[in-house]
Amino acid sequence: MRAGWVSDDGALVGDTVAHELVDRSVGTVVDTIVGAVRAVAGGRPFEAVGVGVPGFVVAQTVVASPNFPEWDHVPLGASLSEALGAPVTIENDANAATWGAWVAAGRWGDLVMLTLGTGVGGGVVSEGRLLRGRRGSAAELGHIPVGGDRPCLCGGVGCLEVWCSTVGLVAEARRRGIVVADGRGLIDRVEAGDAVARAVVAEAGEALGRGLVAVANVFAPDRIVLAGGLAAARPFLEPHALPALRTRAVVSSRGAELVWFPRAEPFAVPGAAMVAASRAGS
Repeated sequence: MRAGWVSDDGALVGDTVAHELVDRSVGTVVDTIVGAVRAVAGGRPFEAVGVGVPGFVVAQTVVASPNFPEWDHVPLGASLSEALGAPVTIENDANAATWGAWVAAGRWGDLVMLTLGTGVGGGVVSEGRLLRGRRGSAAELGHIPVGGDRPCLCGGVGCLEVWCSTVGLVAEARRRGIVVADGRGLIDRVEAGDAVARAVVAEAGEALGRGLVAVANVFAPDRIVLAGGLAAARPFLEPHALPALRTRAVVSSRGAELVWFPRAEPFAVPGAAMVAASRAGS
C-alpha cells in the first residue's frame, strides 16, 4: 500500500511511501492505512483522505474485492473516518488513477483509462465528471467481453481481464507449456523470441484491440490511457491492438490518442486525494 501528501492543486508533495500489509484482514488494513496517513501527515492538519481500493465500492462500502476475497460489504469509509477524525472517501483504485491522470493532463477532454496489471481495471472521465453510475460501480472495463471461452473470476466468460492481465497471461502461457512465474517472466520469453510466448501475447494484443474498439465506441474519448505492469509489453501488444482501434472503431472515435505509462500509482495516489478533496468541499 502506498500513501502520499497531495496539495490542493493535485500535486504530489514528496515521494509516496510504501507500507506492507502483513495480512488482508479488515483490521490490519484499517490499522495500516491509519498509520500511513499519520506518518505522511507528520502532525500537519489535513482536510480529507482518499483511499483507492481494488474492488467494487458502493456508498463508501467495499462490497467485494477479488484481491480481498473475504471482504463482504465492509464499511471501510466509516471505519477510517472514525479512526482518523476526518472525512475519508473510498474509491475504486482504477477510478482514482483515472481521475489523477485527467487532473495531470490539465483537466482537458474526455479520458478512459485501462490499468493492465494483476487484473484489468478501468475508469472514465466524461465532460469533467468521473463516471460511477447510480450504484457507484460503473466503468468495470476489465469485464467487457472480448471473446473466447476463458472463465473470469467475476463469473463472466471471455472478459478483457482474462486476456490482458498478468494473471490471465501467465495462466494461458502455463496452459501451453511455458513455465513462468509472472508477467515479467513471460515478457522475457517474448523478448528472447519464444514463439509460443509471442503467440500468447499477440492474442492478448488482439483482445486488447477489441476492448479498445468497445470503449472508443461507447465513450468517444479524446485519450485512452493504458497504465500498469503490462505496459512493458507495449512493443508486442500495440501492433495488434492499435490497428483495430484505427480501423474498426466508429469513424468519429478512431483518432483517440493512445498513451502508455509503466505504472498507475503516480496517478492513483493524487487521484484518490483529489476525489476526497472534491467531496469534502462539496
